[in-house]
Amino acid sequence: MKITDLLDSYADMSTPFPSVDLPDSETTIARTREKLGLPRKRRRKIPVKLLTAACLVLALTATAAAVGFSVWERAWQDAGIETDIPEYTEYRDLPTISEAASWNSAAITEVADASVELVSTICAGKNLTAYLRVTPVSSEIADADTLQGNWEIGGMPEATGAEPVDGLTFLGARQLAYDAETQSALLCLSLSSDALEQATAFSVDLFWNAADSVQHFGRITLPITLSEALCFPMELSLENSFFPDTAALSEVQLGANYIRFTLDIPTNFSQWCAEHGEEAAWNTLGDAYWGYFDRQNGTEPAETYTELDARVAFARSWEAAIAGAAGETTIVLLDRSEISLADAQSNGGEEDDSLSRMTREYLLPAPLDLTQVSGISIDGVFYSVIPA
Repeated sequence: MKITDLLDSYADMSTPFPSVDLPDSETTIARTREKLGLPRKRRRKIPVKLLTAACLVLALTATAAAVGFSVWERAWQDAGIETDIPEYTEYRDLPTISEAASWNSAAITEVADASVELVSTICAGKNLTAYLRVTPVSSEIADADTLQGNWEIGGMPEATGAEPVDGLTFLGARQLAYDAETQSALLCLSLSSDALEQATAFSVDLFWNAADSVQHFGRITLPITLSEALCFPMELSLENSFFPDTAALSEVQLGANYIRFTLDIPTNFSQWCAEHGEEAAWNTLGDAYWGYFDRQNGTEPAETYTELDARVAFARSWEAAIAGAAGETTIVLLDRSEISLADAQSNGGEEDDSLSRMTREYLLPAPLDLTQVSGISIDGVFYSVIPA
């Protein structure tokens, strides 16, 4: 197997995002505040008994949040948050964050009087989770399974206050609850983009996409709030399990819902090939990586490999080294409890053109209060939080 074998049937359907003209920072802040009517951040200080009583009241009144449940409590529970963290923001007056934006397409139906209201957000690094109250949502949509349709985002994403968006990962949207009387659905939408680390707001379009129809609920603008992170500098040597070489894990960054590993590779791809005979090095790397999996599957490995085969093999082999370190990492809390990353979900990463530095990110099982972190342990080596 070679990387080019995988590319034979690949059809590039991607469309590059056009450039976005951005206003200056003062205009950006003024427009965002005016457009969203952003309230002051509210911290949860309400006793559980009062919250229970509030849920009963909300179920019996016709306020903006009357969907038969407390949307804030439902979002809080879904997020898995156990205590207040700076990255979680509630919007108690449910500001409307959508606006009509016609697509002028016969294939897309514009939902009349559509409204998307903001319940809460979790902003951490390049990751955004937003809880939204959407109306009007028909019972057919609410009762549909994933084979019948899905909530999706689309259109040209815009990151206010940041560089034009050149990459976006939509992690999905889930319906958490539905109230037939008000035709209101509570959605959880998750996405990831490097632009979110500098942006003050992020805009996309919200759709319901079914096999026979696409419904457009308008363009939504999500506020991006500040997030915190802990950084652990280190010089931890990692071995490449596919060919003999080592690299240094130089930093681990821990955010409220992610952990990011940075690997410095002293001998980059071009240098490695130059030291091992150029084309001969391509075959060495290709056989070490692609050939390994062929032999595992009982398939005869290829005799020769291209530079592209070798480059991908080089990158993926170091990615595997990071994944191995991540699997051996635990987050140690002040109460001495530990959070294992053995089953953490990968959330992508990046590397420079020379393949001399690589970062990979993983999502935590639940949002984390960083003030309760004592340090991290990687394969038994403990790295303590450095006091500010």
